[in-house]
Amino acid sequence: ILGLIATGDVSNIDDIVEFMRDTFYGSESSLYGIESAVENIVDFLCENKMVERRDDDILALPFGKRVSDLYIDPKSAVILRDAVEKMDEDTLDLPILHAVASTPDVLGLYPKKKDQDFLAATIREFEDDMLVDVPDDMDYSYEYFLSDLKTACLIQDWIGEMSEDVITDSFGIGPGDIRSRVDMMDWLLYAMSEIAVLFKPSVVKRLREMLTRVRYGIRSELIELVSMRGV
Repeated sequence: ILGLIATGDVSNIDDIVEFMRDTFYGSESSLYGIESAVENIVDFLCENKMVERRDDDILALPFGKRVSDLYIDPKSAVILRDAVEKMDEDTLDLPILHAVASTPDVLGLYPKKKDQDFLAATIREFEDDMLVDVPDDMDYSYEYFLSDLKTACLIQDWIGEMSEDVITDSFGIGPGDIRSRVDMMDWLLYAMSEIAVLFKPSVVKRLREMLTRVRYGIRSELIELVSMRGV
């Protein structure tokens, strides 16, 4: 829906509903309740300043256009924007990685029983620096938080130049699991840096350095080296 609005293919709720009814799914389904579903989505986009209503028309705002261009889940964009607004140039690596891992676009890693102690210790160490609020451990969302944190810890080991064998053994995963998370985090960190251009340009450099480190699996002192052609 955001993509339709951003490209100008639709201009109001009726246009969106008509488009939905013309899809293959729409032709095979009654689409019961589609009007209220579309209204809810547009309300969400309006609340988060991605689109705005002008009388009966719906227009994309710069944030919405950029999110549509980046092709990320609008919910991911909101998480990244909120994290960017809390950041500064000295924000630690793990809170940034955790914010990115908290988006719906990044698949978490299931926290096993043996992971509980190190994850709890990590929360105690970084709780005051996190860019995403730590839920109560009795809340249903706590396990999702741990799943995202485990992914962030994996990527932190990756940019710390830990060997693949050590990472796969300590996290109980395969090499393909590392690569899939690295690729997704690369994409979302790029999106985060682009969102920062709109909301907090002072942290763009910090995020682009982190993007380079995740892409190549390197410590910060090698950023200049990998920027050289052929290295």
